[in-house]
Amino acid sequence: GDWSSDVCSSDLAERGHRVTLWEREATLGGRLALAATLRLREDFGLWLGFAQRRLERLGVVCRFGVDVTVEAIAAARPDHVMLATGALPAVQVLADGTRALTLDDGARLSATGQGVAVYDETGDWGTLGLVEHLAASGARVTLLTPAAGVLWRTTVYSTTTTYARWRERRIRIRTLRRPLGLNAGRLQLEDTSCGEHEVIEGIDHLVGVMAPRAHHPLEAGLAELGIDFSMAGDCVAPRNALEAIFEGHRNGRAV
Repeated sequence: GDWSSDVCSSDLAERGHRVTLWEREATLGGRLALAATLRLREDFGLWLGFAQRRLERLGVVCRFGVDVTVEAIAAARPDHVMLATGALPAVQVLADGTRALTLDDGARLSATGQGVAVYDETGDWGTLGLVEHLAASGARVTLLTPAAGVLWRTTVYSTTTTYARWRERRIRIRTLRRPLGLNAGRLQLEDTSCGEHEVIEGIDHLVGVMAPRAHHPLEAGLAELGIDFSMAGDCVAPRNALEAIFEGHRNGRAV
């Protein structure tokens, strides 16, 4: 699941509906809970705490650790179902067969004193948070992108101060680069502008930040049974936290 389900559940309950929230994980928040574990992103935990207290105050029944099936939903006989099943990370496989770590893997990585290359095809906030977290944890970080710039989906107001912090932490930025292989600490890169190859040394880990894939395993089954449902968050299409929260509010007020 993702955080749009928490927002939608609260809005539905506030409007007088009887709401049950089925959550696959043991806690609320989906990937936002993981983001809250990153250094300099701890404030996400404050929002999650507020969301949980709001659900409790409004009487939303939360069931954790539930891997929901179409059959279980049908047996519950709901008047409406809101799906927020999130997205699955895409794994980058290099030309030499190396499987890069995903963004989620990178967030859990312990790499103090090690070299980490983060290859980003999204230009989004997740990469910004991951790079800062790894550097603050003591890793030597190099950010790679196949484009001519980085963090193009964040705001100029954020990147102005971000680059100043990154300079202090000696975070390297290499644009117009694509990884081809990683062997014994040597990362082979392709210059996307001209096709030339180069190697950078001292890379212990490679994180590939790719656009995740929308995950909606229940949609077809619910439609086939004629169960009324709507969808919100990353299961519609991967998006950032602000967009998912907005969509959760919109769906909660439309039922």
